[in-house]
Amino acid sequence: MEFRYFFRIGYTVARIPIASTDYSTRVYSYDDVDGDMALTNFALAPEDLNLKIPLVKWAQTLSGNKLRLFASVWSAPGWMKVVGTIYGGGPLKGDVNGPYYQTWANYFVRFFEEYAKNNVTFWGVTMENEPEMGADLHYRFQALFYNASMERDFAKGYWGQALRNNQVTQNLKLMFLDGERPDIVNWSNEVMMP
Repeated sequence: MEFRYFFRIGYTVARIPIASTDYSTRVYSYDDVDGDMALTNFALAPEDLNLKIPLVKWAQTLSGNKLRLFASVWSAPGWMKVVGTIYGGGPLKGDVNGPYYQTWANYFVRFFEEYAKNNVTFWGVTMENEPEMGADLHYRFQALFYNASMERDFAKGYWGQALRNNQVTQNLKLMFLDGERPDIVNWSNEVMMP
C-alpha cells in the first residue's frame, strides 16, 4: 500500500515521538550531557532531521495540511531520572516542580522550538507515554513514572507554566494519561481535582 492511500481513509491526527521510543532502532535523548540543567547541549537527533521532520512535512502535504500533530515522550535523559538511565522506570530526581522537573519542562519547550525552526507545528502534547509503566524500575524499555497527582501537580506547576509562557507552545493542548484505558476514570478524577 502506498503512503498516499493512508490519507484517503481520513486520518487527521498523528503522534510524533519526542526522542526515541521502544520502537526506535536506537536509544537516544536530545541532551545526554550529565548535569546540563541549562540544556546548552540540547540538539535534535539525525532521526528527527532526516526522517521524522521530512515524513511529517510529506504527510501534511498529502493531508492538505489538515493533520493535527501531538507529541509524546517515552523517557527523560538518564541523568535526570532516579535510576540514572533512560531504560527502566522511575520518576525524575527530586520533588515535583523542583530543579529537575523545571529542566524537564524546558526540554519540552526546546523540542517544540526546534521543530518550529523546521516549520513543523503541533496541536498538542502528552506529558508521558504510559506513565504508569514507569512504576517498574527495571522496566525493559524507556519509561518515566508519574502517578495521577504527579501529572496534575506538574501540569499546574512548572510544565504548564513553561509551555504557556512560550510563544511557540502557548496554545498547545495539554493531555494526560497517554496510557492504559482501565485507569482513565480514577486518573481523570485525580487530575481534575483542585
